[in-house]
Amino acid sequence: MHRETHCVLVELPGQRERGGEDLTETACRAVFEVVREYKGKAFIDLAGDECRVVLGAEQPELLVAELEKAKTLPYEAALTALEQLRNYWFESVSSLPVTVDEFLVDLVWEELTRDDGKHMTTVGSYLKTLVDLFTGEYTPESGFYSIPDRSTALSCGTLRRVRKRPEDFALVFFEYWV
Repeated sequence: MHRETHCVLVELPGQRERGGEDLTETACRAVFEVVREYKGKAFIDLAGDECRVVLGAEQPELLVAELEKAKTLPYEAALTALEQLRNYWFESVSSLPVTVDEFLVDLVWEELTRDDGKHMTTVGSYLKTLVDLFTGEYTPESGFYSIPDRSTALSCGTLRRVRKRPEDFALVFFEYWV
């Protein structure tokens, strides 16, 4: 078990004008409410309830710069899973098949039905990771989640809104056990 840091984009429209509650606390609470749904799936447990927050209302340039880096994390995780898949199964093939055909299904099924008690194959787990990342599912590998998009993929529309009104957004960095 080890600790990892994830980054979550949260939208706080109009919070600054309303005053009152601390924006850092509001952003952390909003993130923890969402990510707790993924306990046991994207992480084992949160490593405390501390978080680092970059508020667009206070540091708009830093928010956009950090978001530009964080939004690539799920893509990089997908490339890593693809490379792991390629290394594990297709050592003699220079590229993976473009389509998932019967050959790939047979390979996965053969490994899955072996008598050694494995329930999730190595290939199957790499494929699942890829599919989860392709569909925007929050996973341990993703490293980033966008609450406005409800996805690990940051939409162009959300990115435009962040660039236009960074004061309405925050990035929350938190640690969890995986």
